[in-house]
This record gives sequence, C-alpha cells and structure tokens, in this order.
Amino acid sequence: MTLVGGLTPEDAVERLLQTIDVPTAEPILVLPSMPNRPASGTHPKIAAGLLSAVRSPTAVGIPDGTTLPVKRRWENLARTLEARTVTLGRRGWDRVEFPGDSYRLDAAFLPSELTDAATLIAMPALRDDALAIGFWREVAHPHTRLRMHNVDRDWMMAELSTTLRANYLLDASRLSGGLSINLLAWTDNSVAAELVGLGIRRYLEEARGYESVGPWEHARVQAAAELGHGPMSGSAILLRADETLDGTRTIAVYLADQLGCGIEWVTARNTDGGYIA
Repeated sequence: MTLVGGLTPEDAVERLLQTIDVPTAEPILVLPSMPNRPASGTHPKIAAGLLSAVRSPTAVGIPDGTTLPVKRRWENLARTLEARTVTLGRRGWDRVEFPGDSYRLDAAFLPSELTDAATLIAMPALRDDALAIGFWREVAHPHTRLRMHNVDRDWMMAELSTTLRANYLLDASRLSGGLSINLLAWTDNSVAAELVGLGIRRYLEEARGYESVGPWEHARVQAAAELGHGPMSGSAILLRADETLDGTRTIAVYLADQLGCGIEWVTARNTDGGYIA
C-alpha cells in the first residue's frame, strides 16, 4: 500500500506515479468513480494524470446508468488523452458464480469488459459511500445491484469484491475538516484500500469531535475477513508513505496506529530524477 499527498490534485498524482509501478498488461480498463452527484467521484485531474502515465492503449469504463452530462464529461477527458470510452455492459454480461454455503449471492452478473481486461484500475473516491469493497456494486448488472439493497448488502459487497483482481487508486482529494493536502493511495487489494479509506475518514471525524468505529470493525471489512479475503491483520500490511509533506506524515502515522501496520518512508522523485519538494 502506497500513500502520498500533494498540495494540489495534480501534485498528488505526480508524486504517486513516481512511487509506484504503473501496470502495462493490455487491455487496460480504467474505472473512475462517477456517481450522478455534483462534487463527488474521482477528481478528473487525478484520472487525467493516471491516463497520461499509462502508455498502453487504454479504455475508460462508464457504468450503464451514468447520466448524459457526466458521461459527456468523461468522454471529453478521455478524448483529449487519446483514450477511448466504453459503456460497461454494452458487449454483454458474464455470470460469475459463488462457491460455498457462506455466500449470500449464488451468482452475479458483471460487464464483459471487466472480465476481458488484463489490467483493471479502479478509482474509488473517499467522498463516496462505497469506497473500494463496495465499488463494484455500481458497475454490476442492475439485477445484481437490486439484490444488494437489503440488510446483507455489506456482506454481498464483500462477496462481489472477491471476484475481481484489480489495482485501486483511492482518491482522498478535495477533503476538508482537518486535511490541508490531497491524499492518494495505491494498492492491489480491495480490503487494504477500504481500510485506508476508513482510517482517513475516522481521522476527519475525530477532528470534528465525532466518534466512529475503527477500520477493522466496519461491517464490510468484517465480511471480507470471514470470507478469507484480504489481510487478516495489520501485520500483513506495509504502508509505504511519502515523507516529503508534513500532512502526509501525520496521516501515515495515524493510519499505522489504527491499522496496526508498519511504515516504510519513501521520497517521491520527479521525472528528471530530482526530489519533489
């Protein structure tokens, strides 16, 4: 798990790209969060920075229920970066079956574009409800989404997240109430991304004087653990954090305490090989 912060969204994504290995296996499908609400979802400038760094032919996936203004905004962004857009489910839906009696879902239907991609990059946003484990509910078939609107929805979201291997770029930019920087996190595990997102949320809530459950106590994380998915304890997580900004160091230390994990300090470098100040 890699954590970086920047004074602007562009600064944050530049720092992140200098501390991770960008996937190259083709075809690549990038999935920004694009709920039909203003000031929510993935920041377009962060998505643009990632798309610019991916050298292979890349597609941006758009969920089938996306409103026309939101869809047009992402199509225009992709076009300027020579990426194409695909409407998820347009090529069909694949049935994914779940094994064992511990699963509430017997099967789910996911867009063929997801199962055909060699590299999936999901971009959940901290401003959204779902975070990483619940991210896939928004791209599943409407019938599958409908089944997940009940008392077991956290468990079902955890089940769905076990079916896909993806990289996660967690967008914690544009936040207020205790954070003066734009945070980004990168991992290939949905539970680790969820834990970091929940930890940052708890930091913000404590800054406002609210009480909340710890990251490991959240229902989605508990469900994933019972399904044997993701890290079972903080000892299985190493947080690689950029040490060049005070705000990032503060959050990293807080997250390490909340998750019970270790920290490895790294320093982002720019494309010329020098340090990013």
